[in-house]
Amino acid sequence: MFGWWTRLSKKFWTLPVMYSLAAVLLVTLTAMLDHTYDGKLESHLPAILLTKVGLAETILSTLASALLTVTTITFSMIMVVLTTYTSQFSPRTLTNFMTHKMTLRILGVFIGGFLYSLLSLLFMKEDLGDRYLISATTGILIAVICVVFFVQFLRHVSSFIQVENLIDRLMDEALAVVDNQIKKASAPQLVIGADALAVTSVYRTMTPVYPEKPGYVQEVDTAQMIQLAVQHGWFIEMTSRQGDFVAPEQPLLHLFSDGDIGEQAYRDAVRSCVKIGKNKRIVQDRVFALQKLAEVALRAISPGINDPNTARDCIRSMSVVLGRAGEIESGDWLFADEDGRPRLRCVEYSFDELLYLSFYQLRHYGRGDVSVYAAMLDALLLVARQAGNLQREAILASVRDMEEEIERDSYQQRDLVYLQEKMQRIHQLFG
Repeated sequence: MFGWWTRLSKKFWTLPVMYSLAAVLLVTLTAMLDHTYDGKLESHLPAILLTKVGLAETILSTLASALLTVTTITFSMIMVVLTTYTSQFSPRTLTNFMTHKMTLRILGVFIGGFLYSLLSLLFMKEDLGDRYLISATTGILIAVICVVFFVQFLRHVSSFIQVENLIDRLMDEALAVVDNQIKKASAPQLVIGADALAVTSVYRTMTPVYPEKPGYVQEVDTAQMIQLAVQHGWFIEMTSRQGDFVAPEQPLLHLFSDGDIGEQAYRDAVRSCVKIGKNKRIVQDRVFALQKLAEVALRAISPGINDPNTARDCIRSMSVVLGRAGEIESGDWLFADEDGRPRLRCVEYSFDELLYLSFYQLRHYGRGDVSVYAAMLDALLLVARQAGNLQREAILASVRDMEEEIERDSYQQRDLVYLQEKMQRIHQLFG
């Protein structure tokens, strides 16, 4: 099941709030030092680190104004990046920038520094008299840290706004999802492509479980599902895949048992193992990871942008991901318990579906550009070399789709020969 800390850690505001709380604690500590150790700080700290009350108020008020201004500039720069991502790349790539640790950390440092300066002014009382204080010096150190982070933020923004770096990050993100799938597929209790009817026929009753709200299937906790199935003697059959949109009237999964499952709490326990959200998430969704790369390529070949080289880079990155995904055998996943009894069946995308969903829009919108088609054929050749005969039929089917999609009348003869040579390489690879 998905714990509250896991859900909380993925919120946009979590890290800035943690930095703000750290700033409040730091204010409390420095205020205690200033108020408690009357006349004793001078004997323990160098005089250069201490200031009088009047100077401390001037420094902290200046820092509060400056940090608020820098925070405003930072938010403005973030909006510029978001506008660029939406217009040039894809709205689905916004989360890559907004949820990046560096973006959240920089916002947290600026907000925390502003809160420290503001709250420190609140503790500046007239009864402090001519005491020497440490609060202003701490504020100056925080301001120096903020300057360092602001320089880092400029580098961070300039790096993120480059399309080459975005494509690399999307590819790494997709590869992480595929590698996780490969790791799960190598589990000894997993059988791929097993007949589910032979498993479900031994149970007497089937109970559908419906989602509480409409949304996308974001994550599935298979380990917890298997544990529940073993505990109650069930077999659980998922009817939806990661990334599918489900409605309250549509069964999310089926519970097979030897008796009637009457308790609502049982169905709630199984339902809690499937996380439903308003948006797709890339954590376990290979298709969504590939579609984000495809969307950047589609936006690049649109008439308003007309940047086929970026589309070619995206297609090459997709080929690396698809080649890795081709190492997984196609078929639904059947998980068993330690005794070898089937407990959970998950519906998975076949490799043929992955290829189709990755390229079907690019085939349609890029059919007038020979360079885009050549890049897709090169991608299929790379996938064929990595996946081998395991995915032979799916790759050849994609080549046939491209042969039928080519607008031969709009290409020159040399373009057709160029594309035909690439197709022949794939056929020759498979003999």
